[in-house]
Amino acid sequence: MTINQWTKIPTGWIVNEKKLQTFNQKELSTSIASLLVYSALIIKCSQTPENGHGEGGYTKMSYSELEDITSLSRTLISRGIRNMETLNLISVNRNQKPSEFKIIGFQPQGWAKFPAKQIMKLKAFDNLHIRHKNELNALKLLFLIIAFRDNNTNTTSISYDKIQDYTKIHRTDVRSAISLLVVWGLIQVEQSGSDIEKKSNIYRICGIDNRHAGNTTYDIF
Repeated sequence: MTINQWTKIPTGWIVNEKKLQTFNQKELSTSIASLLVYSALIIKCSQTPENGHGEGGYTKMSYSELEDITSLSRTLISRGIRNMETLNLISVNRNQKPSEFKIIGFQPQGWAKFPAKQIMKLKAFDNLHIRHKNELNALKLLFLIIAFRDNNTNTTSISYDKIQDYTKIHRTDVRSAISLLVVWGLIQVEQSGSDIEKKSNIYRICGIDNRHAGNTTYDIF
C-alpha cells in the first residue's frame, strides 16, 4: 500500500467551527474512535479528482482496512463513523461495496498537511487503550497543531490558553498530551525566546518537510 508523505486535511472545522471541543470524556471511547477513523480516511482519501468525482476527498474502505489502520474493534469503528457523520465531517455511501467515504469540506479555503506516512510507518495508533483521557487529549492536540502549522517553518506556536480555547483540554492536562505525542513520534518540542520566564513551546510535526506549503496560515496571538 503506497502512502503519501502527507495528505490534505480540511481545517475549517478545527479553526473556525472549533469542533474539537465536541470530543469529550463523557463519550471517551467514541471520541477517540471518531478521530482515529477520521485519520484513517484522511490518510487514504484521494487528493485530486478521480473516479468520476469532481474533487478529491473520497475513498472506499472496508471495515478490515479501517481495523488495520486504527486497531479498533468493528463496534468502535461503527460508532466513530456515525459520530463523524453526525458532526457533518464525513458522509458515507453505503450502497457501494466497500462503502465510499467523503471528507466534508475537502476543497475548503483552508487545509493543512496531515503526516500520513509518519503515522503509518510508526504505527502510532496501534497501542492505544481507548480508555485514557490523555489519548483523547493527545489526538485533539495533534489535529490542532496540524491546523495551525506555519507553512514556512513546519512549526506551530500556540499558547496553552489557545489550546484550551480550541479543544477544551484543561491547561493542567496539556503537558501530558504533548508528552504522549512525543512518545508516539509525531511531534518534536522546541523552545523560543531567550528570557527564561518568557520562553514558549514550538511544536514541529514529524514526517513533514517545509518545502511544500499548504494554502493557509493562521495567526494565534
